[in-house]
Amino acid sequence: MREFIVIPAKPDSVDDFLRSISELIDKKEAFKVKVTGMSNRSLSQSALLHIWVREYAAWRFKVPLKSIQKSDVDDAKIILKQAAYNNACLLYTSPSPRDS
Repeated sequence: MREFIVIPAKPDSVDDFLRSISELIDKKEAFKVKVTGMSNRSLSQSALLHIWVREYAAWRFKVPLKSIQKSDVDDAKIILKQAAYNNACLLYTSPSPRDS
């Protein structure tokens, strides 16, 4: 049994999934498909992620942490997701948002 993580921004993952499903259909074998979202985080993990995204937004948009708006956080999440889907490295160095 295989488990697939399909990321639409990564054509290889989509192709691999579709090829495997097609093979099963061609063999006329029964199979089970379960589709779930990727949000399997605990409440504390989500809270920590929110703090990190706020700090990243402050650094990225060069505004004080206390001035961050919801739209800044939403924009930062989009940037982080795009970078994650493209395997980009997002390390940043001092000064961190906490230094200001």
